[in-house]
Amino acid sequence: MERSEVNMKIQTQILIWKIIFIPLVIVFSSCCMKFTQETPISGKIFFERIKSNWVEICCINIDKSQLQIIIKLPLSSIGDCFISQDAMKILFTLIGEKNTEANIYMLDVENKKQIKLTEHYANISPAFSPDNKKIVFSSDQDRNDYEIYLMDIGSKNIVKLTNNNSNDWEPSWSPNGKKIVFSSDRTGNPEIYSMNIDGTYQTRLTRGDVRNTTPAWSPDGKKIAFIHRYMLTIMDTTGKNLVQLTDENLGVSQPTWSPDGKKIAFTGFKVDEQPDIYVIDIKTKKIINLTNTPNISETTPCWR
Repeated sequence: MERSEVNMKIQTQILIWKIIFIPLVIVFSSCCMKFTQETPISGKIFFERIKSNWVEICCINIDKSQLQIIIKLPLSSIGDCFISQDAMKILFTLIGEKNTEANIYMLDVENKKQIKLTEHYANISPAFSPDNKKIVFSSDQDRNDYEIYLMDIGSKNIVKLTNNNSNDWEPSWSPNGKKIVFSSDRTGNPEIYSMNIDGTYQTRLTRGDVRNTTPAWSPDGKKIAFIHRYMLTIMDTTGKNLVQLTDENLGVSQPTWSPDGKKIAFTGFKVDEQPDIYVIDIKTKKIINLTNTPNISETTPCWR
């Protein structure tokens, strides 16, 4: 894929998230809202809410109750949120003022301290390991294409896991922390691949003439959810037994599994409407609109 096409892909993702590239003039310690500890945060769905001049990272119960704002940041310069397994740390990407780089930050929910994990380049799609000690992410550090990298948070040591003349994005950890699933356009259309955490045994899981993107491993490690031509689909970790859960009436992105593996939350898009957070029951295929807020964009769910 030509670099211009890569840039167009990233621009398209950012437009979906309603990210506006303007100079970052934020002091995080002063602008973060106090986290409400009155309600347990386990079993909640975290998501981004984009307002006119603010980006809020919120959480909500599956029954739509107890909506909480975790942090509130001025200016729409945030994207790619990911919540740690214990829901006490948040990864997010901040866009540089000239739209030439994007760096990954980690925020501690309790003390509001934030750490910059990457420097320079475009670093996107961060995800915590199950033990919260490492992250994987996609980066254009070699300036030719996007590859998958592994970082130890404590030492900030980085290891390059993929290395080819194509683009690898959207890494997701297996529950046991031994494998990573990701999307890649190395054969033309984006397809789903898996590999060991040292980058070995890269295996193609999907095949076809349509886009297969944003994979997410199920909590029991037996299934992978992904987007097949804008429709939510699940399959075995071998790439077999595909089951389509949604149809073309609802555009789907960014799937995340419930802790019990019975439901999936995702960003849903309808024509002429802002994106909302939806939840589907895998067995019944019943879908509910969890946020349903006209004129407000809500994206990037993460179920914890």
